[in-house]
Parts: sequence; structure tokens; C-alpha cells
Amino acid sequence: MTHHKVQYPVLFGQGDNQYPAMLALEDIEKNETIIKVPSREIINTKKAFYSELEEMFYEHPELFSKTLNDGEDMILHSFILHEIQKGKDSIYHQMIKMWPKDTDIVMNWEEEDLDYLQDPTLKYEAERQYNEMMDSWNRLYAVLSKYPKQFKAESISFYRFKWVFILTTNRCFSSNWPGVCQMVPWCDQINHENVNVNYDCLDAKTGERLMTWDEKLEVQRQEELKKEDSKGRFLTDLKNDLQELSNQFDKTTGQIIQVGSGPNEHNTIRIQTDKNKIVKKGDKGEELDKKDIDERTNKLRDTLINERREKNIAAENKEDSSDYSSGIESDNDLDLLVE
Repeated sequence: MTHHKVQYPVLFGQGDNQYPAMLALEDIEKNETIIKVPSREIINTKKAFYSELEEMFYEHPELFSKTLNDGEDMILHSFILHEIQKGKDSIYHQMIKMWPKDTDIVMNWEEEDLDYLQDPTLKYEAERQYNEMMDSWNRLYAVLSKYPKQFKAESISFYRFKWVFILTTNRCFSSNWPGVCQMVPWCDQINHENVNVNYDCLDAKTGERLMTWDEKLEVQRQEELKKEDSKGRFLTDLKNDLQELSNQFDKTTGQIIQVGSGPNEHNTIRIQTDKNKIVKKGDKGEELDKKDIDERTNKLRDTLINERREKNIAAENKEDSSDYSSGIESDNDLDLLVE
């Protein structure tokens, strides 16, 4: 794939220190797509987990659980080691063949080389990272060696693991796709400078940018606030409506009093000593059942509540008809955007 604003490959550096990268020929605008990579060519933690190694991952949550800091790294390392072992039978063979064999990071330097830096902090970080790599290797080897049908001994040697560890450290893409890191062919050749680059994953169906975990939480928070506000408005309106109904309701007859009518024999009551009996003036002691009056009152109140609830539901549906996609279930391609 070519783009008129970029050129690839271009060698940067001098002498034996040259490396291939991409050269921008023109300014690249924000959100302008310069590369599209089919998702089938991308290695990511989601694909790795649901591969033929899935059973092994489930059998060892102490190593591969997503709740662990390096759980997903272990999944990715295992998957890549397994794909390298396949050779040409791997669908990622061309990508693997492009990976440099002499890749390096500071943690792999000899101690005397680290001393040349004259930076105790950097030396300490390099040694710490090396110790973490050794710890990861020992724990991973202890599990992979239990599966000789999936992993040959030479495929899980320390030197093979260290190469994969350095590759994923140098070339693995983090992005806005929650919980997913990925190895993207060709795109890992683009950036070799000490600058921050953001990679956005787009939903294959909608073309919209996937949301990060923080963005998802913010959407949920806003939805909860909206629900609380709607609930508050509902209760306030219900209280006002019940008050208005109480002001207009004639408890002796179960009927609504017409606004503006004065006192008469239909809306004037007197209270007797028997609290369960209420008599209208002029009815000469005709007794009405208080239970029947309460039932009429409750029925009117329930009808009012249901009407109010239906109005609020209709209003909420009208305000927010958006669908939010996590993107995890979509087999999306990766668009590289420049920000």
C-alpha cells in the first residue's frame, strides 16, 4: 500500500547503524489515515488468548490471568513463541521474518557498557528490568515445558524468549482498544524517534473510534447522573401531582371536586367519633366504608404514578438513542491516525 504523503522504505542513520523507516513527504493532518492494516495480519492479545493455546491459558490462571500485571504479556509471549515454531505454516510468517534478529534494549547491555552512561538511575532501571525478565522467563518456562506437544524444547529456550521479550517491548502497540495490545506488521517500522505516538482502533462496522476504559467509565458515570436527575424530577413532579390531587379529592364520595365550586352538601364533611365511619352533611347518618374510600384513593395514585413513569421513560429514550460499542467483539482493522 502506498500513500502520496509518505515514502517507505527509507534508510536513516549512517554506516552500520542504518535502519529502515518511513519518511513524510508532506504534512499529515490530524485524523488522516495513511495506512490501513487488515486485522487478520495483526497479532494481539485477544487473538492469542482464543487460539489453540486457550486451554493452557485457562489451566494456569496464576500465570495468564488478566488480573495480573504481566498476565496478558505472558499470553502474548506464549502465542508468539508458538507461531515462530510453526515456521512457514504460521499465517504471521512474513511478519515474523521481517523482525530484526539483532534488536536490543538497555537492559541487555553489559555492566561495563552501562557504566559508560554515568547515570546511576538508568543503570538501576536496566538492572531492574533484566531481573523482571528473568523472573518472567522462569515462571513461563515452568508452564510451557509441561506441554511438549505444543512447544518443542528449542522453541522455548531462554535466548528465544529474550528475543521475543525485547521485540514486544520495542514494537508492541498500545492503543485505545481496552485490554488489547498488538503487534502490527509494517507499522512497527514507522516511528524510531523519542516522541509519543497515539494509535486509535476503529470499529469495523461503524468506523467510529473505540473508547478507552476511562472513557467508558465516564460514559457510565454520565448515564448514572442522568438517571439520578430523572429520578429526582420524577419524585418532585409526583409529589406536586399528589398534593394537587389531595387538594381536589373529596374523600366522602371518591370524586374530584370542581375547582371554583363553593361549600355545598357534596363537598362539606363532618367527622364523627367513629373514625371508621364518615358521613356527608344532609345524608342523615348514611355510613360510607373507609376501606372503600382508601382503595379508590390508592387506585388514583397508582394510575398517576404509572402515567408519570411512562412519560419519563419516553423522554429518556428520546434524549439518548446512542449505542456504545466496546469493539471487543468486532474483528476490526487498524487505522493509523496521526494526532
